[in-house]
Amino acid sequence: MLVHQGIVNPEVKSDFCELAPRKKFSLDKIARKYVRFMGHRTGFEHLLCYCGTTGKELVRHTDRAVDRVGLPKRHLIRAKLKRSRLVLHHNHPQSMSLSSVDIQHLLARRGMVEIFAHGHDGSWYWAESLRKRSALDMARCGDIALVDAYYVLAQHGIFIDERLAPHFLNRALDQVGAIVYKYDLSPSILASLGQVSEQRQEWLLDFLTDAIRKERH
Repeated sequence: MLVHQGIVNPEVKSDFCELAPRKKFSLDKIARKYVRFMGHRTGFEHLLCYCGTTGKELVRHTDRAVDRVGLPKRHLIRAKLKRSRLVLHHNHPQSMSLSSVDIQHLLARRGMVEIFAHGHDGSWYWAESLRKRSALDMARCGDIALVDAYYVLAQHGIFIDERLAPHFLNRALDQVGAIVYKYDLSPSILASLGQVSEQRQEWLLDFLTDAIRKERH
């Protein structure tokens, strides 16, 4: 697969997942196909979670909602244990990037190391937790800064597709070292991104990273 904007590799490599690359790639492929198939079939979000140490599939689940899905209660305890190495795949019917809730759940649960979101338009997004103590506060600060940035832009008559908002936030969190973020954007998302000038993209990223760094210090 070609890399969009020189950033994405479909075979992501994690510092915390202990599986052999070929085994992990196979598990990720199965999970991606499952959540996309079930998402298209039902219109709901679905998840598949496996252990990054053993490769054992732990759960397939849906909350039967179009905009959320969470680990069943019995698996949340495991997600809080640092020794766990959970990899979670889920679908996004609207094909947006990992939401602030997704990222904050990843950072708040020490046992989760990776999270994928698979869009129904073929896009996919991946984030890895670096297990930094300050990362969760950085993500929360970035979420607030994103709202402020969109407000400032709107005051100047500049409106950026809200589907791009979480993508910009995750890029900023990657730049400040809170997470590792990779993605493959669909043609429709690339078209929306293409309507935002490079100057405005840089301003938005600078606004977010500056706000996050100030909070960190």
